[in-house]
Amino acid sequence: MAAAALCAAPARTFAQELALYAGPLRGEHSHSYAWALDYTEGFGRYLAGSITWLNEGHIPDHHRDGPTVQLWGGCRCSSGASSSR
Repeated sequence: MAAAALCAAPARTFAQELALYAGPLRGEHSHSYAWALDYTEGFGRYLAGSITWLNEGHIPDHHRDGPTVQLWGGCRCSSGASSSR
């Protein structure tokens, strides 16, 4: 039933993505962690934007936390001809 609903969905859908990245961070004499929470939204076929909160850990003299904003663009790179055989 769910597969039929996905197949019947409109052709023009735009993706939304929420991601969490995390991992250990090791410095010369200390250890910490780093993480990022990222939200990406599509604005059309070839355009998307993302907002991220980045935490780069808490190693002495290296404390860069804060938001980032990115704009993503793409292009159609094929001429329409199929390269599969």
